[in-house]
Amino acid sequence: MSSTTISSPTIPKSTSTQPKIIFGIFVVLNILTYADRGIIPGASIEFSSFVATASDSPAFIRDAPDVGLGLLQAAFMGGYSIAIVISGHLTHRVRWMTLVSGGLSVWILAVIGSGLAMTYDSFFVLFFSRMWSGVSEAAFHVVAPVLIQDRGGAKAGLWLSIYLSAIPVGLAMGYVYGSLLANHSPSGWQLAFFIEALVALPVLVTILGCIRDTENNGVLSSHTNRRDRLPPSRRPTGIKTTAPTAALADQPPSPTTQQHNFAFTFWEEISVCFQSTTLLCIVVANSAVAAVVVTLGTFGGASILALELFDSEQVAAILFGSAAAVAGIIGTPLGGNLVDKLLARHLEDESYSELLAALLPQINVSIGVSVLFCFPTCIITNPVVFIVFLFFAWVSLFTAQSGILMSVMMSVDTAHRSNSIAFTTLFSHLLGDVPAPIIFGLL
Repeated sequence: MSSTTISSPTIPKSTSTQPKIIFGIFVVLNILTYADRGIIPGASIEFSSFVATASDSPAFIRDAPDVGLGLLQAAFMGGYSIAIVISGHLTHRVRWMTLVSGGLSVWILAVIGSGLAMTYDSFFVLFFSRMWSGVSEAAFHVVAPVLIQDRGGAKAGLWLSIYLSAIPVGLAMGYVYGSLLANHSPSGWQLAFFIEALVALPVLVTILGCIRDTENNGVLSSHTNRRDRLPPSRRPTGIKTTAPTAALADQPPSPTTQQHNFAFTFWEEISVCFQSTTLLCIVVANSAVAAVVVTLGTFGGASILALELFDSEQVAAILFGSAAAVAGIIGTPLGGNLVDKLLARHLEDESYSELLAALLPQINVSIGVSVLFCFPTCIITNPVVFIVFLFFAWVSLFTAQSGILMSVMMSVDTAHRSNSIAFTTLFSHLLGDVPAPIIFGLL
């Protein structure tokens, strides 16, 4: 096959909001939503008491409150898993700002409902509010990584890591914040949810009133120009390749291509994901990690307290959450920088397969080191040493996160990146963190 020469396209000046501002909003949203996820684990004893005594709690939950906690987490993850597939499908058809603002509006109502569950003394109000919290979050999480990969340039890995750093920071904040308000506020844990809604309102107003995106008519593009990650001195004026599909991937989508991208069916999107062996392997591995992380998140405070390493749940929650947050702040950006450096060395490769071949071993090393640090925690009886080993295990685990998400997006054609994120999330939850807290609660 003859080689093809493609000139760099002339890109018109954009009137869109600067990418850094958009990325910053997604970081704030990630902190808010993951803080919301951390409230119940941070006050697990108080929530166990609530589900055991709520006026409409089923008998089996009254007898085993931990099962009720597991069901609350499963409701959240179940709603999130289904909605993220739908959101991934809608990214081809709906402006991303519409998806995000609509999702945030529903999220605000859902967290208010979570707080009102205490007022109405209702397990099912809390159950369905948590489910809708999960549904609404899905809109953010299929949009942000793709926008960051498209518009982050040479620092896309770093920006992706900053976005992901919001996960441990948010979880830790929610963990500590939920525990403090549940134990010290006259209103109890319901105040934690009401405050979240108040904090989210200005973010919603900012998105609706201040953010502009004219690129690709506001719809996520199927195009990623990898050459934009190169320093200006290394950017070529043309690119030669023997693979027409690779060449086309470096061109802006034509109107015809855009119209085709908007017409994907659910089956086409799912089929693309199932046809990627790399993506399937990532899903299986991620499911095991998700099961462990969510189980720790749901029962971590109570489990550490049961080990008798700390005197109270509040102390355990603060130390556990703080260590996770600091590890995330250190490990995730470190991993993002490593991803950027690695990709910078391989940007002239003709396919994402070659990039994945370089990226996946780095991920495996990070996870392997994390596992090695986890093993000693099974026998450690000193609380300081326990937290230190757990901290370094988390640092290593968070180092892998940017690479994992980048690999998920590289495992499929650029038009299906949101779908690959949704696919990974759905099956990781189905195989991992939806059943895990229920099974652990039964044990």
